Amino acid sequence: MAHHEKAETTVDRVRYELPEEQVDASILKDLAEAGPDRPAATRLFRPSADDDQNRIAEKEVRLRVYLREPRALSDLLPILQNLGLHVVDQIPYDVHTKDGATFALYDFGVVFPDGVDVDEVLPLAEDALCAVLAGRAEPGAANRLVLYESLPWRTVAVLRAYCRYLLQLGTEYSRPFMADTLVQNSLVTKLLVQLFRVGFDPEWEQGASAERRREKQEEVRGEIRAALDDVADLSQDRFLRTMTEVVSATVRTNAYLGKETIALKLLPRKIEEAPLPRPAFEIWVYAPRVEGVHLRFGKVARGGLRWSDRRNDFRTEILGLVKAQMTKNSVIIPTGAKGGFFPKNAPGRDEDPEGYQREGEESYRLFIQSLLDVTDNLVTTDKGEHEVVSPEGVVVLDEPDHYLVVAADKGTATFSDFANSISQENGFWLGDAFASGGSVGFDHKDMGITAKGTWESVKRHFASLGVDCQSEDFTAIGIGGMAGDVFGNGMLLSEHTKLVAAFDSRHIFLDPNPDVATSFAERRRLFGLPRPYWTDYDASLISEGGGIYKRSDKSIVITPQVREALGLKDEVERLSPAELVSEILRAPVDLLYTGGAGTYVKATAETHQDAGDKDNDPLRIDASELRVRVVGEGGNLGLTQRARIEAARNGVLVNTDAVDNSAGVETSDREVNLKILVDRLIEHGHIDREERAGFIEEQVEEVSDLVLRSNRDQNILLHAERLGTRPTNSSASRFIHFLEEHADLNREVEFLPSDKELRKRRENGEKLTSPELSVMTAYSKIELTHALLDAGFGDDPWLEEVLHEYFPRPVTERFADYFGEHPLRREIICTRVANEIVDTAGIVFAYRVMEETGASVLTVARAFLVIRELFDLRGLRKLHRDIPADADPEAWRTVIQDIQRFTDRAVGWAIRHGVVARKDESEGGDVIAGAIEELAPGVALRDDVASLVGQKSEASIRRRLEQAEEWGLPDELARTWAQLWESLTLLDVDVVAEESGLAPRQAALMYFAVVDRYAVHELLAAVTELPRVGRWESIARASLRSDLYKASEEFTKRVLKDLPESERPQDPAEARSALLQWENEHPAYAPSIARLTDEMNLEIQGYSGGSQPVDLATLSVAVRTLLHPTGEF
Repeated sequence: MAHHEKAETTVDRVRYELPEEQVDASILKDLAEAGPDRPAATRLFRPSADDDQNRIAEKEVRLRVYLREPRALSDLLPILQNLGLHVVDQIPYDVHTKDGATFALYDFGVVFPDGVDVDEVLPLAEDALCAVLAGRAEPGAANRLVLYESLPWRTVAVLRAYCRYLLQLGTEYSRPFMADTLVQNSLVTKLLVQLFRVGFDPEWEQGASAERRREKQEEVRGEIRAALDDVADLSQDRFLRTMTEVVSATVRTNAYLGKETIALKLLPRKIEEAPLPRPAFEIWVYAPRVEGVHLRFGKVARGGLRWSDRRNDFRTEILGLVKAQMTKNSVIIPTGAKGGFFPKNAPGRDEDPEGYQREGEESYRLFIQSLLDVTDNLVTTDKGEHEVVSPEGVVVLDEPDHYLVVAADKGTATFSDFANSISQENGFWLGDAFASGGSVGFDHKDMGITAKGTWESVKRHFASLGVDCQSEDFTAIGIGGMAGDVFGNGMLLSEHTKLVAAFDSRHIFLDPNPDVATSFAERRRLFGLPRPYWTDYDASLISEGGGIYKRSDKSIVITPQVREALGLKDEVERLSPAELVSEILRAPVDLLYTGGAGTYVKATAETHQDAGDKDNDPLRIDASELRVRVVGEGGNLGLTQRARIEAARNGVLVNTDAVDNSAGVETSDREVNLKILVDRLIEHGHIDREERAGFIEEQVEEVSDLVLRSNRDQNILLHAERLGTRPTNSSASRFIHFLEEHADLNREVEFLPSDKELRKRRENGEKLTSPELSVMTAYSKIELTHALLDAGFGDDPWLEEVLHEYFPRPVTERFADYFGEHPLRREIICTRVANEIVDTAGIVFAYRVMEETGASVLTVARAFLVIRELFDLRGLRKLHRDIPADADPEAWRTVIQDIQRFTDRAVGWAIRHGVVARKDESEGGDVIAGAIEELAPGVALRDDVASLVGQKSEASIRRRLEQAEEWGLPDELARTWAQLWESLTLLDVDVVAEESGLAPRQAALMYFAVVDRYAVHELLAAVTELPRVGRWESIARASLRSDLYKASEEFTKRVLKDLPESERPQDPAEARSALLQWENEHPAYAPSIARLTDEMNLEIQGYSGGSQPVDLATLSVAVRTLLHPTGEF
């Protein structure tokens, strides 16, 4: 052999002639020159026999395997057997080259299965073996399809990818069963391959259209259905039908790009086997080296990518996370998404930490590239226009889809730069905005943003208990260590945190009676260390009886001080670390703060399996065992949702992780949208690329403020809903049904109560809990956002102001003129407006207004913005938000509920008076600004309204001012709140003024005189007390209230019409006098008016004295009398 030497044997010389040795030498030479990227080569051939004694059987074929490194025959034989080959003999060789290189050569005699055309499949078998030996294909039983069906190994890999996907869906079928079924049902398997090929082979029918491919796929599905009639086994039939369904649900793949991975883009909602909830889009990535999944609930979606350690069910893990992510993302532009991957070839973490990390990074890179392989790009044309371009070599059977954004998650905190470099190498339109948190962007740990957002929940919970946790000491237990972003930052957000106990994966920290100042300073020192553990805590600073212990210790001595702090019985003297962690979770302290991974609290009725976190089964407690007052979930999935609900029903103040730790998500989203804007500015020459990184970094502080405002607003909303929601009223029930129909809500998946349970709670006077309200809030915002987008909301020029408020002030000051070019302009506007509507007016507000008035979502949103501007609701909400935490809780509750009711009434007024609709018809696109301009003159009187009202209203304002003073409310808030309801009637004043041709002040004086004289406010209060058990009662109440305002307006116009100009009032006294004079001059009205006033006052006084509320009939008569005082109904 020219350049190779080997130990020859007699067998070798007899069996082969010189030409075979020359072929060996050539292959080995190619293998040596190819380097490490080609670890193996194979050759299948029919040998020639040179004597009868060694004649080779007709079906026997020689297989030669060439390897850089020797492998055990026990490794090689299963590979050949899984291909369907029968090995009859084998001879191993060591081959040494003159330059010192060594190769392993294995010579096998193999027999092909009966019925196989050996000559036809030889090259396919050779390619398949080489792919398996090189690690490009897996050595499973499905490889028999290469011989039995003459399928290339890549085609088999596609079928295997689908089978692995089914395993992740939780199918009942095993790998051997699926492989055997495909082998045993030749016709159906070939049709499945054809179904895939006609859909996605770019060369099929010379690049057929998507429409032609769908038509052909439908034909093939018909053939599959016919073929399945001949499948006798029921399980095989069901499996093959599921395979057909999954292939049919595929809309893109990179399978024809010849890459290391196979990426399949799927529509899970077309897959019956897919567990709930089903995302809108899914990308399944399969390779021998890595498997991964990316789930998205909409086209514009984002979420982190997790390095999972759950090989067999990581999709289940990701599905649980994306469910929380979807509700968490209700405060940001994209909907929920989540991804995860499992590196299949990684060594053990403890055995080879560096190798483990290296393989994880490489698997992540493969995963990222695979996602981009099947994602569209947004490119700028020569004309400067943006155009969506599909990936080259990828057939697209769905709509354009170019928004793919990822973020860090467990195990991938430092990987964002990897993802962004791949994005940039691909020329992906998002560049380094593809993965938030990279080297150019916002450092979440430095900002402490997730912990700060969680702390807004903690502060609000404590405030509802009358505790200011920023100025009063409180006890706490924690999950995490000071090295962690969320836990470490969180434990530094109040100098009054008395951390009694904490634990992470390595240690347990006990400080039963900590010195607040000393312990805070030591935690701050620890947080500043590069990689601190609890063992780095200065033990001399720990209070008596405390200490730091390893989770691996056999047992831990429990001191009297720890027993007292954790509320343990006197006989408890020693516990295992697992037992001690459970007792920490049961501790009777003020706060449980979660900052680490793991699910530690389940509902009493749940099993540990329901919690989905097997590692922590020995530690987990039931929600009924919690003795904390407040839970702050900085980490994900610390409690199951059912545990949260149970704890809340037992009096624990808890939201959801989606609410508590949403600040990190919103920060990332704002970073992405800012980068998109800046890159557009660079593209058009408005900012230098060198300025980009610094400019983005300069926005950190203001972005943080904007994000935390969202957290505060959402917590205020949930607190208000807890206080104000009538016990599971019918509107909440109807709203849940609405969300089920329109927002893909599955109340079983989200653990919302059934109608029967709601009725039971109503009978028991029990309200919905904060965890349940958190879910309803998220779905409310998501549905409202989608409805606004579908309705075309966002095109009114006035809405540019929403973008000005969304971006940091320095960005707005320099580049506001270019906001309209942002590709997500409409999504930003709709999301922010939807959030503000819900945060201001309540979860059910928009739905209820549409139900009561029949208005469209477009009209409701426009009317809300008009009212918000006219009455400066933002300013009022800020005054409320700034009420001190230690203020009287009744003050906080009353003001926020009045804001919500005021918004409800004012928006209803605007809709019923058709202000927005009129402007829509007459002003073209500038609807909101036109409506504001029309109503502004009358509403401008609101600061002076106290000087315009009648005696009764003046007395009411005075009483509210006295109450505000008693509560200690700031002057501005006290004044605004005290005259809030009188300000509402200025909307009617504006109509009266316009139609009467009077100045708003004169119209207001007479209007308030009418309201005062005829007890309109008392009547409105009586309407509020009417029952609202069902939909029709609610509509009747709303209609009655509207009629009362209308009657007051019409009556005022009637009086003013008859009033000489010289007698028009200049102050409240003159207005009352003029009204009485008018009554005297119109005797036809007097009897009914007098009767109305006297009888209604008696009814209302009787009610206030303890009798039954005024009923609907009485109030209806009162309204009719005001509308038709002469009795002509």
